[in-house]
Amino acid sequence: MFRYRIYTTGFVTVSIWLLLAWEYFHKGIPSHHLFADPKLPSVSNAWGGVVLPLLTAYLLYRIQKRIEAYSEVAVRDASLRKIMYSLCLATSFGLTLAVSFTFDYSSVSEFVFLAILVLALIFPIYRAEFYLGFVLALTYFFGAVLPTFIGGVVVLISAAANFGIHPLVFKLKNKFEAKQR
Repeated sequence: MFRYRIYTTGFVTVSIWLLLAWEYFHKGIPSHHLFADPKLPSVSNAWGGVVLPLLTAYLLYRIQKRIEAYSEVAVRDASLRKIMYSLCLATSFGLTLAVSFTFDYSSVSEFVFLAILVLALIFPIYRAEFYLGFVLALTYFFGAVLPTFIGGVVVLISAAANFGIHPLVFKLKNKFEAKQR
């Protein structure tokens, strides 16, 4: 797994720097305003050359540690398949959001973003593979910094729901059921 982590991080690093070089020599490296509001500060895509490789390396490290926690090979394989499925799912959500926003299908982009927020309340979207897939999918369209920030907010919402709200709801449910008996 370590070797794949290094190769993937290297691939992402080379890809983002090639994208930045291409942007630099064609129209210049763009900047994106926060929340697409010109009144707010803008963030240059050039920061993605640092942010994306570091984020990729860290999130792949987290994934590797989670996989290595399992001692049985069959459980590791099943976990790896689930992680790859989650990564692809998050990437497809990110691509759908990016393409719909880019081509000004605002109703689709609003629906997809709200769906992500609702899913964050239910499922463990705080996991590294969801975050990584989401950020990688949006990087070409919006640079790496804004998707990292937006994905971080979604991760925080999901973690708060899954570690705070869900246990509290189940605890209250158990107390209510105990009083019913």
